[in-house]
Amino acid sequence: MPRDLALSTNTPTATFELQQAQPLGDGRYLAAFLLVRSGAFAAARPYVFSRHALVVFAEAVTVLLATRAGSARLAASDGDDVVRLEATGAGGLRITGSLHDPDEPDQLLQFGFAAQWEGVPSLADGMHRMIASEIP
Repeated sequence: MPRDLALSTNTPTATFELQQAQPLGDGRYLAAFLLVRSGAFAAARPYVFSRHALVVFAEAVTVLLATRAGSARLAASDGDDVVRLEATGAGGLRITGSLHDPDEPDQLLQFGFAAQWEGVPSLADGMHRMIASEIP
């Protein structure tokens, strides 16, 4: 069953979402529609990642939330695209990443924006529920 995983930022101008995440083929990979928005900047594109990458990301997000230190990284299966959640030295949370166009190797989008910690528990919970319900 497709799931939406979103980090609420308590503002309409900053968003990180993995919409309609669902397994592909034999289930080793997951596909989602990635949406990031920061002010007037927005990117929306398919995002494919391994099930293992989701497990590692979910665990890192849980540690990040508990310690408010470090980072969590979700790399796309092609290895070029990445999204990171990072604790800042001032106790804040920053979402960064880079997206490449596979058909246009010279095109690169990099983004970064502040987010609220309040949205992280629901993101972590959604990922853990997805892992628990879909990993045999």
